[in-house]
Amino acid sequence: MWKISKFILFVLSIVAWEVAIRPFLPSIWSNLNLSLIVLIIIGFVYSVELATVNALFFGFLFDLYSVLPFGTILLTYGLTFFLLNRLFYKFLTNKSLYSFIGMTGLVTLLFSSWQYCYLIIHFFYNKKEDILWTEFSRQFAVGFLWQLGLNCLFGLFFFVLLNYFSRRFKAVYIDTIKN
Repeated sequence: MWKISKFILFVLSIVAWEVAIRPFLPSIWSNLNLSLIVLIIIGFVYSVELATVNALFFGFLFDLYSVLPFGTILLTYGLTFFLLNRLFYKFLTNKSLYSFIGMTGLVTLLFSSWQYCYLIIHFFYNKKEDILWTEFSRQFAVGFLWQLGLNCLFGLFFFVLLNYFSRRFKAVYIDTIKN
């Protein structure tokens, strides 16, 4: 019961950060996507399947507070972590810093790409104003670059912090000498 309560409190604090605090940060810092970093850490430390389930849960909660049509963020998180689940075991086989930063960059790229494609299709498909579309694309690209940099930087910080306090990333040596 304590683990479930702790998990619910943790999830609600991440949702509160994303919904209530992040939009009011200065423009550069509002690009930090803490929920993606937390989901990557869950996928890296425990399993990608658990991160996918949590991503769907996060997506549902974020959809409750979004102005986008319901299911948009859920679909974005679901597709991102479904693809990550498929790619994780084929390419990122060890739990090193490089694979963690690579996974952070890949998840940020996939999440932003899905979100960008959906927004372009939903809002700008029937509009013939090229100036509006190009300005949106430019602002989205700049926001993506800031998000990628901030996610990798904070992911690096959390990786070092977890590596210092946890034994999950330590090398394990098998004793081959029989006595």
